[in-house]
Amino acid sequence: MVKIIPRPRFGRFLKLEDIKHKILQAAKRKEETFPDLVVSYISAAFFIPKKILQNLRWDFVFLLFSLASQANVPKVSIPLLKPNKQKEEKAPWDYEGRGYSMYVHIIARTYGWNKEKIDNLDVDVALALVQEIITDEQLDREFLWSMSDKNYTYNANTKTSKANPLERPFFMKVEVQAPKKTKIPKSMMPIGAGVMLPVPPEEKLPSNLRGL
Repeated sequence: MVKIIPRPRFGRFLKLEDIKHKILQAAKRKEETFPDLVVSYISAAFFIPKKILQNLRWDFVFLLFSLASQANVPKVSIPLLKPNKQKEEKAPWDYEGRGYSMYVHIIARTYGWNKEKIDNLDVDVALALVQEIITDEQLDREFLWSMSDKNYTYNANTKTSKANPLERPFFMKVEVQAPKKTKIPKSMMPIGAGVMLPVPPEEKLPSNLRGL
């Protein structure tokens, strides 16, 4: 059934994601606004008036929400969409709906497209463009940073310099991989049971080993 539901274009995708974020926050905090936000999401996804949805059974409403959520998931797999493990703090200049304005602004300033054209972009294409724009701008900043004296910090005590790379967006950072487990071949394993040698009393230990 999800296949027959048309995927939203980029503009509506951003607005739906904003509502979904509020739904998750309301559920986490057990706020009374949760049902109204679910209705708002479905109304924005299917263009159904809220008055009609409010008269439907809750199980049917939640089914519509589930279908709309699945249809709004991007198909493209890019680093920009991976979870950000860093806790994001709201900027002092943040405001309601800033996420939508920010993405539209990123694309508009690069390509010169108007809001209508950006809103009508395919979701996967738009997200890939946003990642490329942010990546290009970051690499340009890193080049300028490498030419400045801020690229290294000098320690007067040790008289050494330490690299001070420019901070990268979360999706450009290299993930630290856990060390791989290496199996020791059976032929290299010791044969027989291990034997613990008796430890001599401390007074018989050489003086340079006492107290270790």
